[in-house]
Amino acid sequence: MEQLIQLVALQLSEKGCASLTVTSNSMWPMLRHRKDRVLLAPAEVFQKGDIILYLPDNGQYILHRILKKENSYVICAGDNQCEKEQVENSCVLAAVTDFYRCDKRYSVNGTGYRLYR
Repeated sequence: MEQLIQLVALQLSEKGCASLTVTSNSMWPMLRHRKDRVLLAPAEVFQKGDIILYLPDNGQYILHRILKKENSYVICAGDNQCEKEQVENSCVLAAVTDFYRCDKRYSVNGTGYRLYR
C-alpha cells in the first residue's frame, strides 16, 4: 500500500492527477470495491460533500466523504459507515474529481452526483 500511495503522490505532483481503484466497501453504494476507480487531484481546497483521500494517525490511507468542515480539520465518514473521524487538514492528500464505473467517466460536478451527494 505504501508503494501505491507513493506512486499516487508522484502522479499528483507531476501530472496534477492520479487514478486509484477503490479497495473497500466503506463508500458503497457510491463506489464499489474493486469495480470502480476514482480520479484524484491535489486537495488544496475542499468542502462538505467532497470525497477525499487522507492519511490518519493509524497509517492507513482512507477515501471518505467530508460531513463537516471546520477551520483546521474535517469530519469524515464512508457512505456505508456510521463512525465519524476527525481529520486534520494537513492529513488530506487529494480529492476525488471523477469516478469510473464500467469504464464510463462521471464528474463530481455532474447533476446526478450532486443530487446523490
